[in-house]
Amino acid sequence: MTVASKMVRLWDAATGNPLGPPIVPSSSPQDAGFTDDGKTVLTLGRDGGIRLSDAQTGRQLGPPMAHSGPVVAVDIGPDNRFLLAVAAEGTVQLWDVATSRPIGPPSLSRSKVLGAILRPDGRSFVSAAEDGTTTLRTIPEPTPGDLATLALRFQVLTGRQLDQDQTLTGLTPDVWREHEGRLPEHGKRGP
Repeated sequence: MTVASKMVRLWDAATGNPLGPPIVPSSSPQDAGFTDDGKTVLTLGRDGGIRLSDAQTGRQLGPPMAHSGPVVAVDIGPDNRFLLAVAAEGTVQLWDVATSRPIGPPSLSRSKVLGAILRPDGRSFVSAAEDGTTTLRTIPEPTPGDLATLALRFQVLTGRQLDQDQTLTGLTPDVWREHEGRLPEHGKRGP
């Protein structure tokens, strides 16, 4: 694999011939690599975007995973579900590879993060900071349910709801009990 100013090119090591069309991301690539299965090429753009492309066709897979600045390190999980990116300013962002969307806000540290790696189980990651500290963070499992169920779960857990003006208001005890009874995990209680 070679990374040039405007493209990434894959090569047949035995013949020296190019493999498939060049991968031409929308931003000049600064680095590139493969996923563990070798089917996907990951490129880091100079614009801070991370792009995934099909290794055989060169076609971009989904929208870029956009950062506000340069990305200095990435790691992709063994099952290709999560991608971990360390930005030049020292934050760590976890991404859902299937949707190209961030999972939560960037992880912060007391000191600038220099690198991070996903653990082999794909359920946590470790980051190393400039001050010598390492941090282990667990990746939360997705919360099941549609948006209405998630909103209901939030209301029951917090005792609050968003009103028409997007202001948090408290639930009355009767409304809270009614909401709790509507949650699938609670069901109907009592006679």
